[in-house]
Amino acid sequence: MKIDRQNTVVIILGALVVALALIVVIFNQDELQFKDDEYEEEIETVDTAIFEDGTAVVVLEADSQFASGVEVVKLSAYRSRIGLTAFGEIVDISSLLEDRESFIASRGKESATAALVDQLKIEFSRAKVLFNDHRNISEREFQEAKYRLEVAQSEFRNLTNSRVALRDRLISRWGKEIFGWIEDGKSSQLHELLDTKKSIARIDFPVSNETAAASQNLVVTPVRRASESANAKYISDDFRATEKAMGINKLFLVDRYFPVGTKLQTIIGSGSDEDGVLIPLSAVVWHVGKAWVYTTKDGSHFSRKELVNPNDVGEGWFDSQTFNVGDEVVVVGAQLLLSEELKYQIRNENED
Repeated sequence: MKIDRQNTVVIILGALVVALALIVVIFNQDELQFKDDEYEEEIETVDTAIFEDGTAVVVLEADSQFASGVEVVKLSAYRSRIGLTAFGEIVDISSLLEDRESFIASRGKESATAALVDQLKIEFSRAKVLFNDHRNISEREFQEAKYRLEVAQSEFRNLTNSRVALRDRLISRWGKEIFGWIEDGKSSQLHELLDTKKSIARIDFPVSNETAAASQNLVVTPVRRASESANAKYISDDFRATEKAMGINKLFLVDRYFPVGTKLQTIIGSGSDEDGVLIPLSAVVWHVGKAWVYTTKDGSHFSRKELVNPNDVGEGWFDSQTFNVGDEVVVVGAQLLLSEELKYQIRNENED
């Protein structure tokens, strides 16, 4: 009887173990199935780029292009005027205004002290006469008048030296022409700058072309805004040029106001016409400091070409070296293609 009870207990425990095992398998079946599928998806990749003749090519079929918003246009012919192109920017004149205030204050102190010296000279002359005329004033009063005059004269000399030193600094900083505006309180040029009617531009000319750098009158245009051109007249050499400003640096007075930092370009000389194509602004992507354009020959394979020595003509980039009339280029989605190409290159490097 005792043995039968033990067998019964063993059978019941065994049945419970089997039942628990079945429950664990049933409840974890979906999770285990999901992880297997997920693993397969993680390791499965689809390349959208390939290498053809050593060049990375992004492959996008028509449906993928439509979904990604990629748009392509054919390049049209464009005729551009050739000449030396120089670049520059609008200068911040806030320091010029500060220098003007400093000079006005320095000259004002000097003028006030000069007037004081003249007054004290009169007082000293009177005191000297009275002192020598039977001592009508005491020696102490005479010495005080003399001392006040000497102190004022010493201060005047110091202020004069300070003003001259400031003048020299301003001339070295801005040149004699602009310093003349500072010195002349009624300068029309300076007032037009203060009233935001005109601007000062720094133009950087190539060192190799001193003839062009000698130009006295220019037509400057904000980069990519050809309709906003303005006349500019030479002022002086730019004595404030930094290492960022390479070449021959000149300051010009621009006949209209542009915000500080506005990038400018100007074409020197009449030059001649050259035929080429107009690259739309939206077609250009920048990578490693260079301008690139994606082209396609069959509508689905896109390769990247460098835009060499582009000329910004406001409405786009003029090119006569790399592209031809009728070439198809990407004008919407170029950045997306660049991203796909770079991801493909990185993936290949990791596999290697």
